[in-house]
Amino acid sequence: MDKGALLTANEKKEFSPVKTVKMVGPEIFERLIKEVKGSASRIEIITSASEIPFIIGREYKKALEKLTCKNVSVMHINSSREADLQKNLHRLEKCDCVLFTGGDQNQLCHKLLNTKFLKILKSRFRKETDFLVSGTSAGAMALGKLMIGQDNHLTPFVKGYVDIIPGFNLIPHIIVDTHFIQRRRLSRLIEAVASYPGMLGIGLAENTAVFFQTPERVEVIGSNVIVLIDGSHISYNNIKQVKKNQNICLQDVKLHVLPKGKIFSITKRKIFKTSNPA
Repeated sequence: MDKGALLTANEKKEFSPVKTVKMVGPEIFERLIKEVKGSASRIEIITSASEIPFIIGREYKKALEKLTCKNVSVMHINSSREADLQKNLHRLEKCDCVLFTGGDQNQLCHKLLNTKFLKILKSRFRKETDFLVSGTSAGAMALGKLMIGQDNHLTPFVKGYVDIIPGFNLIPHIIVDTHFIQRRRLSRLIEAVASYPGMLGIGLAENTAVFFQTPERVEVIGSNVIVLIDGSHISYNNIKQVKKNQNICLQDVKLHVLPKGKIFSITKRKIFKTSNPA
């Protein structure tokens, strides 16, 4: 993959009796369209994570079409069997971009893991330089090798506060959390990185996205910031020794805060000042 992933956190949780959706900001959608084929882009919106898929799909389609992208379709996939229907596989093979909406990342992975659909998606993502995979909220969280399934309502910074489960493994070296600042999710991303210190934790604030220019280099887009939790230099970590609900102890965890326009090298663990690092 030369380039091809855009992760964002901007879709607010669905609720009743009035179901509303706060859409991704136009700047992020404009960048998504730009990175494929512009207004000619063929985009498939996948609503499998959502409890209100038809509302979500309609609103996303409307937002993209407002930006002159007219070839937008919605795929309401409710099971692994449905994912592997020939008509859905054909649509996946022909599109320029896949956009996973928010909702419940556990449901999204339950429906798509171990399917032909996901196998084709991963193959295209790794081999085709002009194929874009994007996700908002739960859709962004699912793109890593591992993801946060849920938090367990324990005291923050104790072992077992979060469940870490398999994701799609499109981008193997990251763990993503969303609505990061608004919902005060620092403690759960720190535990995730403590459990897997080789991973880079990415916390996305709302109306903010990261764009993977390459598998190892990300750019910040949008009006807020991202927070990176870097465990590559942890010198003390007791998470394997303590029992569930006991406090974790960490030394030398690095934290980076990046606003719009900054580039971060995952391999070098370094922030670049310009959008075109050498």
